[in-house]
Amino acid sequence: MSYYLTCLRTSRLSTEAAAGLLRDAAPRRNQCVTEDERCTQRRHRLAAAAAELSQDHDGVLSKAQLRTIGVTRWDVRRETTACRWKQHGTQAVALHTASLEQRAQWRVALLEIGKHAALDGVTALSAAGLRNYQEPLIHVSVPRGTRPGNHAGVRVHETRRRLDTDVIDSGIRRVRPAEPPCVPRCGPKATGRPPS
Repeated sequence: MSYYLTCLRTSRLSTEAAAGLLRDAAPRRNQCVTEDERCTQRRHRLAAAAAELSQDHDGVLSKAQLRTIGVTRWDVRRETTACRWKQHGTQAVALHTASLEQRAQWRVALLEIGKHAALDGVTALSAAGLRNYQEPLIHVSVPRGTRPGNHAGVRVHETRRRLDTDVIDSGIRRVRPAEPPCVPRCGPKATGRPPS
């Protein structure tokens, strides 16, 4: 609008021409409002899609997962600057600013270490249901030869012995707990008879 007023001051236009220029400027102002509304609608639409996707991921998504639904790195920057989302490390984004629960911390650790990472050891047992045992570190294993990332509070174990069948992908990615040794059900102690 100020551009048109400057043009009017510096030129020798008739009043009818000046009124025409001001009339033409009015729709552009409305277009700016429409552009802002469109940006706001896009932000709300992307935030809703991200929230729906994050329900199965404890409120934490990777930047790659966000890209698949159309969230750009500039969208992530805008949401984190506005304190609606919080970035944890280089790859993990929490879609809230509250402190992370235990499962969300595990997800952040897996996202930061890499795609081959799986919870292992005490952390895998905790994810499987172990109670009343506290470990300050999150234990994660990766196959030998991969280049794992690093994250504070995470201990990475490289292993050659882990097979693909040892990893449980349902829920949070973790190593299958070892089976207890078999106890024979029949024999001298089980029947109470002496061996023959």
